Amino acid sequence: MSYTVGVGLLLNDEPFNKVRELELCLAELTGNNRALQQPPHITVKRPFVLANNNELKKVIQTVADLAKITKAIPIRYNGISQFGNSAWYLQAANCEPLAAVHRQLVGLISQTFENSVGELEQDKMVFHTTLALNLTNEEFKVSTQYLKDRDEKDFQSNTTLNQFGVFLSMDNGINWIVCAQISLI
Repeated sequence: MSYTVGVGLLLNDEPFNKVRELELCLAELTGNNRALQQPPHITVKRPFVLANNNELKKVIQTVADLAKITKAIPIRYNGISQFGNSAWYLQAANCEPLAAVHRQLVGLISQTFENSVGELEQDKMVFHTTLALNLTNEEFKVSTQYLKDRDEKDFQSNTTLNQFGVFLSMDNGINWIVCAQISLI
């Protein structure tokens, strides 16, 4: 059995709740609940495929080793943005600490798993927290109006990321679970 795995930095209480509220509102308006199928986070290693549970254990150990030398990361969300007409996300500012963790993690994982580096990694990585994804044109139109009517402050906040989440999908990235949570130092 193969696994699809990715790594994110999990949001803590207040920002988690704020993001989840926005996701729930967008899901209710559009009928599209894809963003609710994983906990709010910022991806630091895009998904890649593993052959078995032993490989998954190696990834979790790699993330745990990195967590032992990584301090909590302060970030700021400075607004919303979109990927085409199919996804909305909160845009992270001050991304250099996130980029440093991303480069370290990609380097460590690629030493063991040769096909683990995706096309949208390294310099192309966009650090964000997804609010809605895989939207149809009509869903995008409805969500655009809703987000336009919200106060800009709803999309701005500061937080500290202090926990990795190793995300696992067994159905080609349709549904995700957090199979390991690992605290930073």
